[in-house]
Order: sequence, then C-alpha cells, then structure tokens
Amino acid sequence: MIKKGLFVEDIVSSTDSPEKKIDNCQREHYKGMFGGIREHIEFYYFTKLQKYYFFAMGVICVGCSGLVFLSEILTFTNYRVIDYTLLVDSSGGFTKSQIFCMIPLLYIAFCVFTALFNIKVFNLFGLYPNHHTDTASLVFSAQNFSRIASPLVFNFFQMFDVSGAAFNSVTI
Repeated sequence: MIKKGLFVEDIVSSTDSPEKKIDNCQREHYKGMFGGIREHIEFYYFTKLQKYYFFAMGVICVGCSGLVFLSEILTFTNYRVIDYTLLVDSSGGFTKSQIFCMIPLLYIAFCVFTALFNIKVFNLFGLYPNHHTDTASLVFSAQNFSRIASPLVFNFFQMFDVSGAAFNSVTI
C-alpha cells in the first residue's frame, strides 16, 4: 500500500517532467535497448492515457452489466435482449460464434468469481496473497468455485434460451 502511494506521488511529481519519464524512488530505471522507449510509454500511459482507459472500461462494464441485468429480468418471458440465434449464425463460422458466446459468459464468470475470491469467512477461510493461504482455505474456496460453476452455466443457457445443448440434456 505504501509502495502504491509513493508511486502515485512519483507520477504526480513527474507530470511536468521535461524528459518525459517517471522518476520512481522504488525501482531503477529500465535498462537495455528499449529501456528509454518503455519509460516514455509508461510516462504517457500513467499521465495521459490511464484515465481514458479506466473510463472506457467502466463504460463497457456498465453496458455489459446492464445487458446481463436486463437478460436476467427477462429470463422467464418470451423477450430476449440478445438473440442467441443471431450470435450463432452459421455464415459467421464456428470461431466467431464461440467468441460471441464466450464474451457474456466470461463477463458473468468474472463478476461472480471476483466476488468469491474476496469472501473471507470470519477471517479464517479466505484467499491471501504471497502464498499465505492455508490448505483448509484452498479446499473451501475450491469447493465454492465448483459449486457455482454449473448453476452459472445453467443460468447463462436460460438467459439466452439455448436449447439442444448437451448440458440441457443432463440438467433437465
């Protein structure tokens, strides 16, 4: 936490730097053939581009969350926000249909599993950085992740009204 604060302070102090690089007190400057180029790219990213990147990612995540929320609300009606048959159009090919199907599923899985990674039960069962997680916490987390995977896929199939999949023949 202190290193991040010092790095932010270094970014702020280097904003008007004439050499266009961040003078970081925590690490040495990059060396080698592309060291100077890497420092310039890092400078422009942290001083100019990072706010636009985070804003764009925020807008994309809000849009995806809105689509997922609307799809969840309309699950038990005849209306669909995203028509699955348009995503799996045979003229686009197998790869295109797989990519379009994986984007919403990966977003939903990312949201669910990120929340599960941050759960700490009585500060006893939790995932901790730098290899500080004990075996009981790892087993507890693996059990929770495996319990949530099948309902997540089933919910995804219900949202997009997918029928004829092998998963549906097992669950229904």
